[in-house]
Amino acid sequence: SLYAAIMKVLFIACFILAAAAPAFADTPDRPEWPEQFTARIRDTFRVGGNENITEGFFYFSYPAKFQRFDYEDANGNEEGELLEDFNSGVVYDIPANSTKLCFKEKINVPMRVPDFDRFDYVGVQMRGPFECYVWSHTFGPNVVTYYETSNSRTPIEFTVTQPHGFFATIYEQFTAGQVDPALFNIPVQCSK
Repeated sequence: SLYAAIMKVLFIACFILAAAAPAFADTPDRPEWPEQFTARIRDTFRVGGNENITEGFFYFSYPAKFQRFDYEDANGNEEGELLEDFNSGVVYDIPANSTKLCFKEKINVPMRVPDFDRFDYVGVQMRGPFECYVWSHTFGPNVVTYYETSNSRTPIEFTVTQPHGFFATIYEQFTAGQVDPALFNIPVQCSK
């Protein structure tokens, strides 16, 4: 009957639309990197069979053009401080508890701020206990992947996969907001 044929077509159309609905689901707004934040981070570098893990607290202020990393030894004790001054183009490496030592090097790169306009939304994935939006950017043989919580849009992880290595930064205890400017004071032993 004509009625049965119409109902069959409507049923099939509804089934196709329901199956295709995830493809039309809303893509979240692009991530926005905070101008200032503090976080505990764990950096992992893998090249060949070698792996290096560094942990510590990271302080970032784009308006001040400074970032600081208080890095720890394998036992969790403070080992030193990297203070990157992008205004003067100098990075200072200060060993922990030192009032005399300061190693200086020129910075030859701009301050790192992700350009999420180049990233594509991949979907949702669990990262530890967190439901995360996943974003990815491929350039040449390199793939950069960014994970942020789906509810608060808090950064969780950045990974860079290259043909000969892997780099990841995991963010914990992430707090967006003003960073104390005193954290970016150049120590006396570095001003000589």
